[in-house]
Amino acid sequence: MKNLRHWINQAHLPRYTGPTEAAVLMDVGVVKIDLTDTYSALSLLSKLNIDKVLATLTKAPKGGWGATASVVGINGPHNLYVSDLGNDLDGCCAAVRLKLDEHNAKMNDLDSDPEKLLETLLSTHDWYSAMSDDHSVWAAGEANMKRIRALMAQIDPTKADALFLLYGYSKRPLL
Repeated sequence: MKNLRHWINQAHLPRYTGPTEAAVLMDVGVVKIDLTDTYSALSLLSKLNIDKVLATLTKAPKGGWGATASVVGINGPHNLYVSDLGNDLDGCCAAVRLKLDEHNAKMNDLDSDPEKLLETLLSTHDWYSAMSDDHSVWAAGEANMKRIRALMAQIDPTKADALFLLYGYSKRPLL
């Protein structure tokens, strides 16, 4: 929703070349928004229930819809982007729903299998985060490693050690 508010606030400026059409994908349907009518667009957005929003969509000036959906992955919340969806809004919404369903199925699969979750966490871990000057990078790496250690304690030690050696030590630099 934040990106739609940005486009609405920019649409009245001279030489504006951004999208003029947008839509909000809800649980039950789609709400179209004309970004050039600032008052109506902001009024419409303020009436929407934010908990029911699945994704926001914008149409590029030269055509083609793109979508952004906020999801929660293994490393916390992030945005899922879908682009180059053509000019058909209904087709775009179907593609976004499919992408969200795939993401949710993957998350459910990882939640039910600690070994797969451990392997995914190990394969996406920033093995150099401990050396970062940026405290937020260091803290994220430490939190991820704490989660990895907790998962390693839950599963068979031989499998956990093998996965750790495969992903952990294969990422280390040669000295």
